[in-house]
Amino acid sequence: MGVYWWRRPTLPPALLLFIASVFLSRVYWKIAGTTIRFEQLMAMLLFACFFLELLRKKILFRLQWQVVLVLALFPLMLLSSLLLSPVPWQSLKKSLVYLPYFLAFLSMVHYLSAAEKLWEAWRVFYVFGAAAISLSVIGFYLLYFDINAGMVRAEYGSLWLRGTVVAPNIMGSSAVIIFLAALCRLTSRNAGQKKRRMMHMAVLAVSFAAAMMSCSRGAWAGVLLGMLVVAGWRGRKLALKSTAAVLLLILGSCVFVYHTTTENKWLKIEKKSDISMGEFGEAKIDEFVNPEVNTMRMEIKGTNYKEKIGGLPGSEDSIKWRFNVLKVALKDWRLSPI
Repeated sequence: MGVYWWRRPTLPPALLLFIASVFLSRVYWKIAGTTIRFEQLMAMLLFACFFLELLRKKILFRLQWQVVLVLALFPLMLLSSLLLSPVPWQSLKKSLVYLPYFLAFLSMVHYLSAAEKLWEAWRVFYVFGAAAISLSVIGFYLLYFDINAGMVRAEYGSLWLRGTVVAPNIMGSSAVIIFLAALCRLTSRNAGQKKRRMMHMAVLAVSFAAAMMSCSRGAWAGVLLGMLVVAGWRGRKLALKSTAAVLLLILGSCVFVYHTTTENKWLKIEKKSDISMGEFGEAKIDEFVNPEVNTMRMEIKGTNYKEKIGGLPGSEDSIKWRFNVLKVALKDWRLSPI
């Protein structure tokens, strides 16, 4: 990150830190029963830098009505928690978690007000995201050499890529977002030089692999729907040759990941008492979830994608369960629209 800022010092270092922290949301600390995430600390740091510049009168800042409307969501959340929740103090505590993000938003409104700085921020997001996802994918394949980098989660006898930098909570599935960003760059008329195009193709392949290896049906749906949206958006502007190359690249990435992560003779790991395998920061909690098998001798043979699509073994259909939650939420909303 320091090298990036040194080469392109167009954005404040605190803003670069905040963007980078989005891909490290698995780094957190539990303090007084509350989870404090690294990205929340970086959000507060960004706001502190902005506020100090404001106090020293180094910058001028005026609130626009659109910004006020967004910021007004936070006091509305607090009021609804205190006045309308059946457990007001717990709800209030949960609402306060979003304060750093609102403050970071206020800071970014100023720092990214210029169009060229906004584009630079998206470029930073793309570069850092591609690097973070690449590290996750590398961390997964290091398991082939018996090296556990803490980027893999073991559940139901399968290894999933659900590590430090795959699914941060602030931006949804980062692998899907970076995949779609690379797809948009490759399908635009100004795809850039050959060297840059090759980099975008590498990012496309790795981010698609990460989304597939995450074993998240939401990520899979995001990739498919996103591809349809990009195809419809580009319309007739899509070049047949470049589109075919992109589709072949996606297909090749899919075949490679499926071949190397499904049950096979190479990927066979036995859990040992002195080795913890889990998400970053949750190694002791994230145990194998399968009570019918002796977890200390359980072997990991790969991912069963058909089983994942059909529903997790030993549990009720998660898709049906989520719709039940939505029904309850809709009923609560009718009772209290605020």
